[in-house]
Amino acid sequence: MQKTFSNGGRWPNDKITMADVALTCLIARELGGGRYAQGLAALATLVAPGILATGNLLSMNAFEPLFWLGCAWLLIRILKTGNRKL
Repeated sequence: MQKTFSNGGRWPNDKITMADVALTCLIARELGGGRYAQGLAALATLVAPGILATGNLLSMNAFEPLFWLGCAWLLIRILKTGNRKL
């Protein structure tokens, strides 16, 4: 029998976890952090137990951190720029 996905079907959650890390870096940049702060934020996100737990399960729970990080990033952008058209 052939597997559909190479790592047990978790590749969508792997992509979502990578997007979580990328959004965390964007939030750190929006708050004025340099490369070191962005890297530290990315590392903290990668080792966070909640992100690791939801990223390891093939369920809709993996989308929750991505949704909330996206909302936080948009809110920071709106407050920082004053532009409601994003």
